Amino acid sequence: MSIIIATIYGVVLGIINLLLGMNQFNLSISFSYIHLINALRAGICEEIAFRLFMFAICIYLLNGSPKSKMENSLSYVIMIVPHVLLHFPDIIAANDFGSIIGSVVILSLLFGLPFALLQRKRDLFSAITAHTLVDLIRFICLGV
Repeated sequence: MSIIIATIYGVVLGIINLLLGMNQFNLSISFSYIHLINALRAGICEEIAFRLFMFAICIYLLNGSPKSKMENSLSYVIMIVPHVLLHFPDIIAANDFGSIIGSVVILSLLFGLPFALLQRKRDLFSAITAHTLVDLIRFICLGV
């Protein structure tokens, strides 16, 4: 069941990501094994580092799973926002964080929250699978 749910999430979010990316890049469909390797690398590394590891830190700091709504919400923010910020290195390096707040919020809700929910409600494998599919669709269709 996790594979089916992760695949649905991955394909739907991948199509949304593709549509958003087509504003900046031309559609150029091509498959290369490097696309698969890069998608797997991003899916595995980012989900482990930003979802699993950050949630483990939350559990450690809270002496167990989040108990209140505030603790639960904060753990989601900690699992999502650093990962989204990773995708804006040039803007952050230029100290222009204020210009991307809206984008950070939208991308956090649109992509970060579903991956975090998959990891928390299903399992880490589901989040990795969905994330890998999103990136694979983008790499194959846009080359980036």
